[in-house]
Amino acid sequence: MAKKWHWSELDAIDIIGDLNAWAVGWMDWNILVDLSGGPSHGGHCNSLVMVDTQQQKLLVTIGYYLVGQIFRSAVPGSFRIGHYSNSAALQVLTLTNPSNEIVVIILNNQEVPYTVSLEHKGKYSGAVNVLQHSIVTLTYPDW
Repeated sequence: MAKKWHWSELDAIDIIGDLNAWAVGWMDWNILVDLSGGPSHGGHCNSLVMVDTQQQKLLVTIGYYLVGQIFRSAVPGSFRIGHYSNSAALQVLTLTNPSNEIVVIILNNQEVPYTVSLEHKGKYSGAVNVLQHSIVTLTYPDW
């Protein structure tokens, strides 16, 4: 299970990093691979949905839900806004969405939990716990 989560975290780190660098979208290289990670040009490939060719079943991976959480908030019409984080351990993405809400996505891919608080224009969020190996999405409609 930990290895599967690791691959999913790498996708989430890529997405958050790309969007923080002003990318306007993200696409997964593999739409569908089998359980051995193929077909590929060498090495094991991963995808959000995998196929079990023996049982002829599609398997939705943890990554599907992790990426889904990001893109339920990073919707078309959202804009990345700047943020400052005093922790390099956390991956953070801040957006304004079409409803003018501020959305903060925090990925903790570390072995320890973190407690964070957010500040915007003098308003504070209060303490938010971000457990180890988790992702949190916070939405602020009145900031």
